[in-house]
Amino acid sequence: MASQPDANTYTFNVSVDSFQIQPGTYLLTKVGKNNSLDKKTKRSVGLDEFVAPKSSLAEIFLRHEPLAEVSAGKPFTIIAEIVGIDTGNVTLQISRVGGGGPGGLRNIPMIRKTASDYIAEVPTDMVTAGELNYRIIVQKGNEFAIFPGNYKGNPFAWDNYYNETWKTFVAAENGRLEIFNPTLDRTARIYPGFRRGFQSTYFTSEKPGQLILRVSSTELTGDHIIGFQYFFGDKLQGRVGEADSFNMLMIRARTAETQPVKAKITLTNTDAISVSSFITLTYSRFCIADAQTISWFSAAKI
Repeated sequence: MASQPDANTYTFNVSVDSFQIQPGTYLLTKVGKNNSLDKKTKRSVGLDEFVAPKSSLAEIFLRHEPLAEVSAGKPFTIIAEIVGIDTGNVTLQISRVGGGGPGGLRNIPMIRKTASDYIAEVPTDMVTAGELNYRIIVQKGNEFAIFPGNYKGNPFAWDNYYNETWKTFVAAENGRLEIFNPTLDRTARIYPGFRRGFQSTYFTSEKPGQLILRVSSTELTGDHIIGFQYFFGDKLQGRVGEADSFNMLMIRARTAETQPVKAKITLTNTDAISVSSFITLTYSRFCIADAQTISWFSAAKI
């Protein structure tokens, strides 16, 4: 057990081989032992020579990235980073879209694992094909903060109208895993970054609400390439348990040229090991271009 000077009294117990502290001067004592030394006893640093200033952080901050999709029938963990709460309760409030099906609305306590990390496990009976909506409620005494949005107010009050939530899709059994969708994914690195006659754009086509990534060049002479690179490791996090069962890569692509165009697909893992294959793109009357064009939509299928 350790304690700070009178102006910064703080005590705690060691758990296994770790403990959490705050700024201050500490006296470490063995369990069962009392230390009656005067705080002013001369040492290299006296116990009263440092007083930690009172924390000026009163606001609660929360950071959370929801999983885009998880596997059905398997529990998964929701993690949030929260600062500004030394004491109080953190609750995960989660439900299925429509409120029906197994589980209904459920409040799950979030457990503090580190100084700022809180976790909660969503049980198997709630993880069925569909969509899960959830929010995180932080309570300090009679004060509440509701995330997303950091809304202040009692979420259980009859006149509470705040209903913003995060969402996570639960994949159907044998469902595909979408790894790139140009309507949603805008972090693709397109090559070349600059070249005469080269263009890249997102445009709509015959399918409503769907964007297509188009890259084109007026000429591809020499050893030049056009294409893009995209990281989709975050989309695998919620379905990593199914990784070995995905055995097909489905690609939707086309060219505006009347002659077929060959494209190379490469997958690279975290160890920089790559596998690749070539596909042939054929002409489509829906392409609005007279240059070399590749429009991309890809997904993985079991």
